[in-house]
Amino acid sequence: MLSRSALIVGVAMMFAAAPLVASAKENTFVGVEKCGRCHKKELYGDQVSVWRKGPHGKTLETLGSEKAAEYARERGISGSPQQADECLQCHVTAHGVDSRLIKYELDPADGVQCESCHGPGSNYRKRSIMSDKDKFVAKGLVSQTEEVCTACHNDESPSWDPEVGFDYEEAMERIAHPTPPDVRGRISEIEKENEKENEKD
Repeated sequence: MLSRSALIVGVAMMFAAAPLVASAKENTFVGVEKCGRCHKKELYGDQVSVWRKGPHGKTLETLGSEKAAEYARERGISGSPQQADECLQCHVTAHGVDSRLIKYELDPADGVQCESCHGPGSNYRKRSIMSDKDKFVAKGLVSQTEEVCTACHNDESPSWDPEVGFDYEEAMERIAHPTPPDVRGRISEIEKENEKENEKD
């Protein structure tokens, strides 16, 4: 099974060479602050707030718990789990990824942020691209599948419970952060309408 870092690097490199990316420019990690320029807005569904309140926004913090230290000791990992590569590869976005694939410095405290699940965003993050599904898929936004999640949520995880396993559908409901249905695919159009209304005021 692929490690989280291997999956992220694979996705980044796949889209770097993809013929659909006209410039053939590599997709690089930009960080949650760049994604948040739009996805903190209520119009878009404020996905950043949902993420921060959920489990993925606290994954580095989780590694500071006594339970995490216990898991690490059981697996022969010395030192703090918050500094162990074996833990950070799933608990911090782009940990262990080649630095040339990181456009802007990422804060490890952000844990598992947008690009851990959606792929590095430099080529698809612009509003004009995100308003068109065909464009953002062509530019490298990763579609959510069980495989994306199970790169980390698998039996190699110290907290894995074989009796519980991983319920993909339940997990997706728990972390759901959709764009409002009346906005989806119309963001640029709506923002232009809002700009016109503001000009009238």
